[in-house]
Amino acid sequence: MAQFPIILVPQVIAQAASPQGRGDSLHLPPLPTRQPGKPRKPKPPRFPGPPPQRWDTLRAIGVGLVSLAVAIALGMIAGLFNPDLMILIYALAPLLSVSIALRYLIDQLQFYPSRMQAYQQRFQDYEKQLKHYQQVVRKIKAWERRRHQLLTAVQKYQERSLTATSQERSLSALPPNLYWALQQTLSNDRNDSQAPRGRSEEKFERYLKKFFPGKIKTGLSFSIPDYPHPYTADFAYVDGDLNLCIDIEIDEPYRYADLSPTHEVGSEKDKKRNQFFLRRGWLVIRFSEEQVIRSPESCCKTIAKTLARVLGNPDYLKPFQSISDLQPMPQWTMEEATQMALHRSRDRYLGDDRLESSRPQQLSFQGFADLTLGERRTSKSS
Repeated sequence: MAQFPIILVPQVIAQAASPQGRGDSLHLPPLPTRQPGKPRKPKPPRFPGPPPQRWDTLRAIGVGLVSLAVAIALGMIAGLFNPDLMILIYALAPLLSVSIALRYLIDQLQFYPSRMQAYQQRFQDYEKQLKHYQQVVRKIKAWERRRHQLLTAVQKYQERSLTATSQERSLSALPPNLYWALQQTLSNDRNDSQAPRGRSEEKFERYLKKFFPGKIKTGLSFSIPDYPHPYTADFAYVDGDLNLCIDIEIDEPYRYADLSPTHEVGSEKDKKRNQFFLRRGWLVIRFSEEQVIRSPESCCKTIAKTLARVLGNPDYLKPFQSISDLQPMPQWTMEEATQMALHRSRDRYLGDDRLESSRPQQLSFQGFADLTLGERRTSKSS
């Protein structure tokens, strides 16, 4: 059964932080080259032009004038051999040119549906080619950004290896592979989040900033492709020197507005969000709302333990020697979250102003029919 806190680490960072990845040598993936990594840029498609007109009077007049000129030229040639034939041709030339122009207009009207259909097919082909062209251009730009990122990371690592002082080395002492993995982390692209903040966020923020001064950011958000609203981290732990970022989330069992369950076991919405951050090199730590309200210092210790484990630096735990470990809490199912909403269980711990106790607390779904989650499941099984 899943339980809080939920701690997720990007695969590239987890591998680099493992004992096998903490070697002294830097194992970089090969830099992308033009063949076959970089896609070739195709020629842009040709626009099919304006749609056909039902009547093209100017072109019909042009056809009539051309036919009249041809008739006059034939009359002049015929006059060299038979003057009477020349007079006949000149007499019929205007009627002939008008007839041809009218016939052209009639053909235009008659074949207009087929011409329009052919044009629409060409335009659809053009749109498909344009979409493919734009996709290839985006891939090329992504390839170029990736190549630049790789080259920059290698250069930064080489410069760091040559110029870092002994004090800097002792403070960070990052293995080369871990340093390289952290350089691939992508930062946020927006700082204009309008996401509302709850009472638990306001209280927990004080503890986060107390234990991690200068590292806690709020309002950081990420644009989501083909979606109007961004992802916004409840809290972001950002170490600019190491390029290490953590998305810190507070999960409540239901929404106050409509009492609808949320953050339940197997939530596809949470899975998509977690993968979004993991693909960008961010660690993800999810606490239950009850945990951050009842044991905020222990939650901070969990963050410090994650940093110590990933970076291999136990110094992160020094401020937490007198603080107890966070008690795990089972993640609720949809049915349990529904019952918690009916009993308004959030009011029980959100109304408790005693945010932190020096002794460890047994966390449970308070207010859920006056039973803890473990007791409720035990009674069901019996």
